[in-house]
Amino acid sequence: MGLAVGGRTRIARGATHASLVLLAAVAAALAVSCFGPRDTEQAEGDDAGSHSGERTGERCLLGSMHIELADLEGDVPGASCLPFPIPRSPQGTVDCTLTLNLLPSGDAPVNAITACSQVPHSRDLGNADGSARCMLDQVPAIDGVLPADAEGWFYDDFSELLRRECGSSARRISVTDGIEVPERAIVLMDCGTTRSVEAGADPAAFVDPAQCELPHRGTDADVGGPCRPAVEPEGGFDGIQGYVEVGAEICATRACVVFGVAGSLDPACDPGLADCFDPLAPGSHPHCSCRCSAPDGLDVDPVELCACPEGFECREVLHSGPAGAVGSYCVREDG
Repeated sequence: MGLAVGGRTRIARGATHASLVLLAAVAAALAVSCFGPRDTEQAEGDDAGSHSGERTGERCLLGSMHIELADLEGDVPGASCLPFPIPRSPQGTVDCTLTLNLLPSGDAPVNAITACSQVPHSRDLGNADGSARCMLDQVPAIDGVLPADAEGWFYDDFSELLRRECGSSARRISVTDGIEVPERAIVLMDCGTTRSVEAGADPAAFVDPAQCELPHRGTDADVGGPCRPAVEPEGGFDGIQGYVEVGAEICATRACVVFGVAGSLDPACDPGLADCFDPLAPGSHPHCSCRCSAPDGLDVDPVELCACPEGFECREVLHSGPAGAVGSYCVREDG
């Protein structure tokens, strides 16, 4: 993964291949499709009337990916190409954030940038060690046009440089000419997707994340119970990212978590044609869960959260997403 800066592309020093591998992995999370009809086997096991949690939003599949890149520099054409679409809102933005972790002032060389005040068009989110964590402004792009004099990063699926370097079907993350990535900064990119059955099957369709949320009262009634999302990313789930089906009727908690699971969950999956999840293999399995923690700074009523039962631990599954679902969930300790 790299950042296209004006007419140049900045990539991770000594990590070009690794960065591209990470970008390929994030494709599954960012291309999650909308829900279709549930399969008969799972539907027969549902008993919505017996569930204690009342659903308050649409039924959605949320995907989340956290990418860390370091020491961006260099000029390698095509390094920032994304082989997948990211849904763009009507306002021209995508559901991603880009932050720069700067060196602590005590560890930085002379004249190094150590404060977000030195990074235009950013704000300091702060780190626990006192170092600066600068969130860059996202510049909206509507019909391939950036606002005049706007500076920051943007989702590029329209520029001439993109077409020359990535081809007509690719996308990338770019920054405007006025943004310079500080030397030795660690770039963090968090992206999420929100899809609901009402949105249809278009992977690039935008859905208001506020429409997808968990019940207002947390419960751990059936944490650990088996579940399977009604739909999955093309090519199956990726083991390095997290997914939550919000509104899963088979779960009293209304949350089906897929975490640390790789491959297709489809019982009809052919191992000769695709990567298939082995339900008999040890390790993590999809299961009903509940939200046990929300991100710092998010105003969440404690009654909306749950305590993980024995054998489960609270782990961050959704790095980004709607306020009613983002955060940590109970996952198996041995998963």
